[in-house]
Amino acid sequence: MEGTARVSKQQQAEFIDAIFAAWDKHVDSNQMVNFVWLCDMPTAKVNTMTKYHLVKTPAFASFLATLGLKTYEGKDKQAFLRVKECAKSRGWE
Repeated sequence: MEGTARVSKQQQAEFIDAIFAAWDKHVDSNQMVNFVWLCDMPTAKVNTMTKYHLVKTPAFASFLATLGLKTYEGKDKQAFLRVKECAKSRGWE
């Protein structure tokens, strides 16, 4: 995907930290957290999503293509490793 709005791997990992910090702060009122995209989307899915949202800019397509916690090929990104670390530190395996 070409474009300039890729999801920063570092910012994505920091987002995971923020999610778990919010979880800890509000643990009594949250029963679960759901991360929608485990892996980055393939080009065909990105094309479908950009058409659905009526946004045809390369930057938006690039953004959508890089939202996963893993690469499209299944390689762990920093964010996925952070999920595993945060879960383990709370006793979840």
